Amino acid sequence: MPSSDLPGPPVASLTWPRIRSHPLIPVVLLAAASVMFFLIWGADDDEGMQQQRNIRTVIYVGIPLITAFLWFVVLSRAPTRIRMTVFAVVMALVALAAATLKIQGVDGDLIPIVRWRWTTPPDRAMAPLEVAAQHGKAGDVPAAPVVVAETEANDFPQFLGRSRDGVIRSIKLKRDWTAHPPKLLWRREIGAAWSGFAVVGNRAVTQEQRGDDELVVCYDLKTGEPLWSHGDKARYDTTIAGIGPRATPTISGGWVYTMGGTGTLNCLELATGKRIWSVDTLADHGAKLLDWGMAGSPLVEGDQVIVPTAGTHALSAYDREAGKRLWVAGPGPTSYSSPVIMELLGQRQIVMQNQYTVTGHALGDGRLLWMHETPGHHPAVAQPVRLSDNRVVVSRGYGTGSDGFELTRDASGGIVTHSLWKNVYLKAKFATVVERDGYLYGLNDGTLTCLDGATGERAWRGERYGHGQLLLVGDLLLIQAESGDIVLVEASPKEFREVSRFTAFEEKTWNSPTLAGKYLLVRNDREAACFELAVEE
Repeated sequence: MPSSDLPGPPVASLTWPRIRSHPLIPVVLLAAASVMFFLIWGADDDEGMQQQRNIRTVIYVGIPLITAFLWFVVLSRAPTRIRMTVFAVVMALVALAAATLKIQGVDGDLIPIVRWRWTTPPDRAMAPLEVAAQHGKAGDVPAAPVVVAETEANDFPQFLGRSRDGVIRSIKLKRDWTAHPPKLLWRREIGAAWSGFAVVGNRAVTQEQRGDDELVVCYDLKTGEPLWSHGDKARYDTTIAGIGPRATPTISGGWVYTMGGTGTLNCLELATGKRIWSVDTLADHGAKLLDWGMAGSPLVEGDQVIVPTAGTHALSAYDREAGKRLWVAGPGPTSYSSPVIMELLGQRQIVMQNQYTVTGHALGDGRLLWMHETPGHHPAVAQPVRLSDNRVVVSRGYGTGSDGFELTRDASGGIVTHSLWKNVYLKAKFATVVERDGYLYGLNDGTLTCLDGATGERAWRGERYGHGQLLLVGDLLLIQAESGDIVLVEASPKEFREVSRFTAFEEKTWNSPTLAGKYLLVRNDREAACFELAVEE
């Protein structure tokens, strides 16, 4: 008898109930439409930006996945046991990821950097800094002689160099790093910060975070040995912005001026690190800390130290010898740029890019001379750039772009401004734009770009170097790429041409480089290094 004819119990059905798929159809269609819109709208870098594309990718992929998961668990009519198993597995994976992983910063395109949760932040794992002198407050410290520079023109005493415009005029670099390779003088571990180095003589000063101490540290330029440090109990630390102070020190008249990440303005002796005076600028103005920390580097002009300040005013000045507040000026809120001296319409003045405006201020009392509105809620970080006696360009990232504007005098003698051109071809997020022969060179959302400063028209787009920094050295752009590479590119509007490259670091690098004569000082939030570059006689 065939086995199929044998009597026995009925076989249970292994088929699932009919899946309820119609709630998923609009989700699939919406996701497909979003992806198509993303591919079309985000294809041209002139209109979008890498950060926005990354955010849209997360949205366009994440929301459909979450919706599909909820549909399956709640509305699909799949067997209850299967739905609950899928729900439990997904929740367990989410809980495991939350328990074992953490986001420890992001790169310049807002891609998270993921570490094990038990990983100690590098600055907290560092050994104590061993220096000849450590100072945390003012005191009687025997003065040591300040080392005299070999040539004063080779000093790099403040953010972006002597003129605070990112242009190095004292030397000419050899172009071929294969024939004349950079010589590594020293490399060392360093505390977290986005500060650069300021150099006078053989003293190189920067800021760094080590645990709960925010430090100002002076290193020997040619050996990397720490000479002194000054510490304050302060710590700036956020997931996106990172750890530590952000501003570069300023050296003037044998003293060092620093702005800490939480708003502490210090005046220290360059020879010893002894504190001369200190001001909590947030308390002094009754202000709250900016979201990304205080990032403006001090500007020394005459007997004043001028700094961006949070609160109702964008700028304030302090007596450089006593630390007494002298004046406040400009409409707040401030942003993350630094004040700079420019000569415009025949008058030397302080120019500052704020959150919603660019302003010009009189020397001495900070009186407002003119104001140019730059609407936008995105942070302003890059410095204003002087094109001529009456023309200025400002740029910011996050899709905002650049604005070239002109200053003229009205019938009453006052100064008015009007835009000559605006575009999104150059969106400077971190790095300041530099100017040569009327052309602008900058990192457009990470891609090196050249614009005609008179018209705003783009001359060329070059390679993508990420959100790094750059200096203009003669006819060459010296670029510190976000990847840690150091690159030389010709500063010519004719074409993009990279001429040399070497790797300084393997980690994310946002800090501005320093070129003191032939000595290139670079750093990120983990290490610092000094290279001797070959120069033309």
